[in-house]
Amino acid sequence: PPPPPPPPPPPSPPPLQPAERFAGTNYEKAQLTWGIEDIQDDSASYAPREVDANPVVNAAFDIGDPVTQVRMLKLCEVLENRTDLASSFTACPMQVLRSAGTTLSYPWPMNSSQILDAITRVVTERPSYRKTFGLQTVTSSSGASTKRVAWVKVDFMSGMPFRLSATKLEHEYFKFLDFIAEFEGTTFQYSVTNADGTATLYSAPPTPSSTVKVTSESWVRMATELQAIRGTVSSIAVSLAFAVFATFIFTGDAFVAFMALLSMLAIILAVVAILVALKVKFGIVEAISLTILVGISVDFSLHLAESFTRSHFTSRGMRGVDAVSRVGYPIVSAAMTTMSAVMPMLWCQVQVLVRFGQIIPLCIIMSLVYGFHFFIPMLMSFGPNVPGGGAGKWLCHMGKLPNLLFGTQTRRLIFLVASGIVFGILLPATRVLLYKDGGTTLTIIVCGFVFLSAVSIYVEQRCRRRAVAVADSSEASSRVAARVL
Repeated sequence: PPPPPPPPPPPSPPPLQPAERFAGTNYEKAQLTWGIEDIQDDSASYAPREVDANPVVNAAFDIGDPVTQVRMLKLCEVLENRTDLASSFTACPMQVLRSAGTTLSYPWPMNSSQILDAITRVVTERPSYRKTFGLQTVTSSSGASTKRVAWVKVDFMSGMPFRLSATKLEHEYFKFLDFIAEFEGTTFQYSVTNADGTATLYSAPPTPSSTVKVTSESWVRMATELQAIRGTVSSIAVSLAFAVFATFIFTGDAFVAFMALLSMLAIILAVVAILVALKVKFGIVEAISLTILVGISVDFSLHLAESFTRSHFTSRGMRGVDAVSRVGYPIVSAAMTTMSAVMPMLWCQVQVLVRFGQIIPLCIIMSLVYGFHFFIPMLMSFGPNVPGGGAGKWLCHMGKLPNLLFGTQTRRLIFLVASGIVFGILLPATRVLLYKDGGTTLTIIVCGFVFLSAVSIYVEQRCRRRAVAVADSSEASSRVAARVL
């Protein structure tokens, strides 16, 4: 009988998956760059810098300069010995070029033509190095075009642990800056072998051609998070100012607005104290959450303040009870629905959403507690006794402000449009567009809005007076007819 067929070949093993990077078990990538001074930012002033922006090349960079070659090689050697700055280092470009030059029997350091030959050899044999050397076409006054190495870069694994906090990244960032500043201020010595076999010692002082930059994507994240964290206080202050202004506009009572401010400050301090007690690290998520907290706290306080000032009772205590009885249940219902919408975020895989799911319910609970057990008791103790009384009566009858702004549909619409114009002017993007032609567009918009608002109010008043006159005449006619009968 024929022999049995051979067994099928075993299946090929699955491809190896790249190692997953965890916080604290790996390090951030960084780059050394020669020949690039900055990035050409052609985007608008209010827009973020473009990712594919063109680099600003250092015209003084000359890779054919012996001092530049020596200092580039020396920087790699020094950085390799600084394990606190570089955990692992790939082959330095100048070390690779030096080896290629030795293969080509070129001396060290090489001149411009020799180092270009070495670069050509390296890029031909190792295509991956095409991203290491940047070539630039230079046109002379005679019209001849030549190639020059405009920049050189090298990637290395820094000593910064992966996903380090922004404050610790800032410390590492300044450590790199100190290292570069110390290196740039050091003069090195190097020897050149002459044709007769003797060696001549030369110095390699700092030159504009050998200036180096250290970059890392983690520093972009660091700058963003630090700006958000350190701007939290100013953001909260601006949010509180708008919240107090809104409370004053809708209630017409400065004292009620001041007590709302005290309530919001107490809520913010309570939430911060709880986060500190729980040993929660203050990062960008916590900063954004605290800014959102102002909006949540003023929402509940504003409803209670508006209901309190519109109450028809003449006693502070009864006005507070009336306010809670009318809007207390809707406020609690709104808080419960918001919390029920946020709670599923606790089971998310993205840790940012999990942190939001932890902080926002805490903010809502504190807003409810301080709204019903601090703000309302303050109003019941020190608030106005009658509608339009209190501070609204003392400050030039500002208690009439809500009726002045929101008494009719036309006035409500005017206030809404005016608020949109003001907030639009506050936005950097809109402000740049409005001032693009010297402010002419803004002037036309404001003048047109004021004119249309005045015409609308005039027409509204005329219609109201005509309606009142018609009602009076019909009432007088009814009285005359009644007398005749």
